[in-house]
Amino acid sequence: MIVMKLTLDNVTTTADSLSLWINPTDLTTAPSGAPDLTLSTALQDLSGINTIRFTGNNTNATSAALGGEAIYDELRIGNTFADVAPVPEPTAVALAIMGGTGVLAVIRRRKNS
Repeated sequence: MIVMKLTLDNVTTTADSLSLWINPTDLTTAPSGAPDLTLSTALQDLSGINTIRFTGNNTNATSAALGGEAIYDELRIGNTFADVAPVPEPTAVALAIMGGTGVLAVIRRRKNS
């Protein structure tokens, strides 16, 4: 998982910043440690970003060298970390509960025998 935070202050006299965390360990809260990558150049105004383009093998629609391939599993865009954090599927939660119940039943049987 890659988490990217783009901080825009809508002021052209101060630097905007982009922070990137790769595979954060805690997915329940926003990453709090130092980012793995930071882009913050002096007086860089990033508020004009209006396109996100992913390419593979450095190719694009205007490149004569086609054949690059990139596969992306999922892209989530939101205003808060909660908007983009993965939520466990209900079936996974149900399986965990059923597994825990089964383990408790085995433990109970062993105590009674």
